[in-house]
Amino acid sequence: MTHSTTKYIQRITRITVLPAGEPLLCEKATHISIEDEAAGEFLVVEQFSGCNGKLGGDDEKPQKIRIDQAEWPALKAGIEKMLMECGDPAADEISGDFSDLRFSEEAATTEAIEDAFLKSKKSQ
Repeated sequence: MTHSTTKYIQRITRITVLPAGEPLLCEKATHISIEDEAAGEFLVVEQFSGCNGKLGGDDEKPQKIRIDQAEWPALKAGIEKMLMECGDPAADEISGDFSDLRFSEEAATTEAIEDAFLKSKKSQ
């Protein structure tokens, strides 16, 4: 009998940020994944609009952005600056794990993106 010496690891390659109590495929869900097309890892941030809770539907409209690690610091700074410009006082009402952040949904998404990048860098 041949024994394999290959070591396997587990990696988290996708995080979904969505409102509490909503289904995984709701329109407000933001999916953040680590992808690689043989030229190095990058993040993809994706939302589906008009999909009525089912992927692959005729009215599905995926919206994606790709983020390379080198562009993240400038992109993050720009996102944070624009979030501060929003200034919606109602957004200060936060619950859940993001209570220390000023903006709930937007900040949670930004935080999840940064966490995914940091985990990606540690695994390399």
